[in-house]
Amino acid sequence: MTALDSNRVRQQGSVRPAPARHAEPVTSPHVTVRQFDAFYRSEYRGVLAIMAGLVRNRAVAEELTQDAFLRAHSRWSTVSSHPNPEAWIRRVAINLSMSWLRRRRAEARSLLRLKPQALLVELPESSADWWAAVRALPMRQAQCVLLHYVEDMAVKDIAGVLVLAEGTVKTHLFLARKALAESLNLEDGEST
Repeated sequence: MTALDSNRVRQQGSVRPAPARHAEPVTSPHVTVRQFDAFYRSEYRGVLAIMAGLVRNRAVAEELTQDAFLRAHSRWSTVSSHPNPEAWIRRVAINLSMSWLRRRRAEARSLLRLKPQALLVELPESSADWWAAVRALPMRQAQCVLLHYVEDMAVKDIAGVLVLAEGTVKTHLFLARKALAESLNLEDGEST
């Protein structure tokens, strides 16, 4: 291209300046993808552990965890600006597990009405006595125990995830420890 041609192209406005060679802006889709990827990698195992403790089924736990992260991904611009995205993802996952458990109970009631003998098959228990005792707790107590012991969360953080008062979380933990101690025949709940 001659100098005359380049002047004519510039005058017509079809030549754009070359992009600057510096770091990508924060609004770049690549940065957003990297941010979500880092979030997913750091939080996946913890959320999966909570789901496995709540639903007793590894495959269902993985599916619910993936669903929670899919929701986070589709709303990433909002979730990433949330004051506590880690609490957000756990809250969504817990809500999904509660919905799944409600559906499962409804299905079980329907099966009982239709064909009671179909439910007489014993499912093998693949988890330890402690996990069975945790699953036998009321839902909120089980959630508090899992967040506290599996995720090593403080009462304040659990309250944020479950949208409860800190005193309520402490009460759930106290009652859960007491129930676990009784069901596992422990002295004063020391091993929980």
